[in-house]
Amino acid sequence: VQAERYQVSPQSLVFLAESGLALSDVFKRGIMFEAMSVAVCRLKRLWSELGALKKPMVMHNGLLDMLFIWKCFFGPIPD
Repeated sequence: VQAERYQVSPQSLVFLAESGLALSDVFKRGIMFEAMSVAVCRLKRLWSELGALKKPMVMHNGLLDMLFIWKCFFGPIPD
């Protein structure tokens, strides 16, 4: 667990507790996360594998979701 400060809103803690998250475990063990570069590499691989399947993807608001993912992880959306 890193010793950096962070903020949590009370509403978020209530939601998490009501959803069944054991908050004591979170504070004992911390929240694991990957470095952004590792997450981006995995997302790029997933994106490539989905494209290689050449199968249609059925989604609700999928175009907006895909554009958001592209913008966040790959860069500006192409024209």
